[in-house]
Amino acid sequence: MASLPAAQLPPLPESAPEPSGPPINPILSQAKSRLPVSVGSTPAPAAGGNARQGPLRLETEGFTRGAYDDRMLTAIYLQWIRLLGEHRIHEPFVVVVDFDQTADGAIRNLRAVTTDFTPVATADPSALPRHLCVESIQVPQPYGRWPESVRREIGADRRKCRISFHLIIVPH
Repeated sequence: MASLPAAQLPPLPESAPEPSGPPINPILSQAKSRLPVSVGSTPAPAAGGNARQGPLRLETEGFTRGAYDDRMLTAIYLQWIRLLGEHRIHEPFVVVVDFDQTADGAIRNLRAVTTDFTPVATADPSALPRHLCVESIQVPQPYGRWPESVRREIGADRRKCRISFHLIIVPH
């Protein structure tokens, strides 16, 4: 699966502020024109988090609820969907990835901190899902500089972020 169908991804509102900085990665450019993070998602009770519902779910911590983070999370989600399809992952898993993001949009200290994977006959069944989740964050870089609204809300030049990637297989 290369990407979500365009019909599910409404265009980004015209009034959204554009980040300044170097050219944006093509995956992020695709995400800039769409806004699926709020489609099928519900805010988590904790501030700065949300969760996508369904068999593919992202739970996030450390993000704002603005257009910049919507585009960033959309790019990550689209990349994750693409990688899952390319690698034909059909086993359920949960991978939690922590990282820091600086005000220039760079990702630092990216690491998978926990993994829950249904065992299969391989030496390390969680290696591929971990790798795909980390790649889903790395590949869409650069994300571009934070808009002033994000910088004000965070109150610093660096933030700690967490994304939990859930692939849930529901038996019929």
